[in-house]
Amino acid sequence: MVAIATVTLASSAVRAQSNGDITVAPAATSLEPRAQTPTNAAWTPPRIALRYDLRIDIPVTAAAAVGWIVPEILKEPLTGPTCRLCERNANGTSALNGLDLAFRGLRWDTPATAALISDIIGYGLAPAAALGLPALMAALDRSIDQWPIDALLVAEAAAIAMVTNQTVKFIALRERPRYHFGSAAFVAMHTPPGDEILSFFSGHATFTWSLACAAGTITTLRARRYAPIVWATGLTLAATASYLRIAADKHYFTDVFTGIAVGSAIGVLVPWLAHRPLGAMNARLAFAPVRDGVALSLWGSM
Repeated sequence: MVAIATVTLASSAVRAQSNGDITVAPAATSLEPRAQTPTNAAWTPPRIALRYDLRIDIPVTAAAAVGWIVPEILKEPLTGPTCRLCERNANGTSALNGLDLAFRGLRWDTPATAALISDIIGYGLAPAAALGLPALMAALDRSIDQWPIDALLVAEAAAIAMVTNQTVKFIALRERPRYHFGSAAFVAMHTPPGDEILSFFSGHATFTWSLACAAGTITTLRARRYAPIVWATGLTLAATASYLRIAADKHYFTDVFTGIAVGSAIGVLVPWLAHRPLGAMNARLAFAPVRDGVALSLWGSM
C-alpha cells in the first residue's frame, strides 16, 4: 500500500508600500476550538502485532536447538584427540597472544566457584529473566496473550546463536586456558581432551547476550512501558556471566568478547529483521518550493 501526504506551508504575504514602509499580512489562522483530550481518560496500552509464522519459526527453533544440544552430548567423539588452535611453540611452550595473557589476571583463586556461579546465571537466571520479565511486562500492559509468541521468538534467536557458536567451536578446537596452562597431571586427566579444546568462542557469553538482546528487542518492538527493565536486567546478568568465564579460567578474553558480539548481533537482528511489527512503514520525506511557500511530501509503503 502506498500512502502520500502533502502539506503546503504558506509564507506570509509581504507588500512594499510607496512610502517605504513594509506591511506584513499574517497567514490565515483557524479560530475553531481544538478538541481537548480528557486528562482523566484511562490509559490504554498499545497492542502491537509482530510478524511471525509458526510453520517457519517452530521448525527453525527446533532444528537450531538440536544442532546445539546434540554436539554438546557428543563432545569427545566429535573433537578428536588434539586441538587445532593450540597456540604453542614448536617446543610445546605457550605462544598465547598478549591480550589474552593480560586478561588472565582476572581469574580467581577459586575458579571452580566462579564456574559454578556462571553456570547458575547462564543456564538459570538469564533464561528465567529473558522469558519471565517479558511475561511480566506483557501482563502489566494487559497483553499477556502475546507472551507465548514472544517466548518463542526469544528462544529462536538464542537457538540460532548457540548453533552458530557450536559450529565455530568444533571448527576452531581451541584449548581452554586451564588446559593450555594446566599441569601434566591435569592434562593426563583430560585425555582425550573433549570439552577442554572447545574454548573459542564462549557459549555462556553467546547464550546470555543473545537472550538479553532478543528479550529486550522484542519488548521494545512491542512498545512495552517497562522494556528498559528487561534490557538492564538481561545485560547485567550477561555481563556478569561473561566476566565469570574468565575468572573461572574457562575462557580467554577473545573467547568472551566474540561470544558477546555474536550473541548480541543475533539477539537484536533476528527479531528486528524477521519479526518487525505488522504495518511498519518505510517512509520518505521530500520538500519542494511552490508559489506560496514550501510543499512537504511524505510517501512510503507498508
